[in-house]
Amino acid sequence: RFEEDTEPLYVPEEEDEPEERTPYVEEEEIDEAVEDDEVQSIVISPAVTVADDDLCTITITEKFKDDWGDIGFVVNITNKSDKDLTFYAPSGKTNVNGTMKDPWFSAHLMPGTNATEEFTFSSGELDSLDDLVNTTIGIDAYLTDSYEDVASYSATIA
Repeated sequence: RFEEDTEPLYVPEEEDEPEERTPYVEEEEIDEAVEDDEVQSIVISPAVTVADDDLCTITITEKFKDDWGDIGFVVNITNKSDKDLTFYAPSGKTNVNGTMKDPWFSAHLMPGTNATEEFTFSSGELDSLDDLVNTTIGIDAYLTDSYEDVASYSATIA
C-alpha cells in the first residue's frame, strides 16, 4: 500500500549519464584489489583424514586465503576405485564454528587417479583464516556417469 508521506523515487535527469570507464582503468582497479589482499597458507599437521576406505582417500592438508579473498582448505583425493567418481560438498553438511556455510567444492576423478583441490568459502563469508576454526565439512561422492550416490563423509578440523 502506498502512503502519502513516503519519499518519491529518484528519477535521473537527462544530464545524469553513467561515467564511462576505459578497460585500462578497470584492469588497474582489479590489479590494485589483488595486490591489497595477502595470500596466506597454514599447514595442518597432522593432516585431517576425511576418508580412507576401498573407494578413496581424502585428506585436508592446509587452510588458505587466496589473492581474491576466498578462504578454504586444500583437499587431497585419491580415487582407489575402478569407476569415474565426482566428489562434492553437499548442501547442509558444513559449518564453521557453529554457523552453517555453503562451500564450493567439486572434483571429478577417473579411476586410480589423484588430485589436489580447494574447498572454499566465498569472499565475505569469513573475514580471515582465524575465523576458519571448529569446522565440520561434508564431502559426498557419486558415480559420474549415472549420478548415483556412492559415499558420504564428514570430518572436523579444529
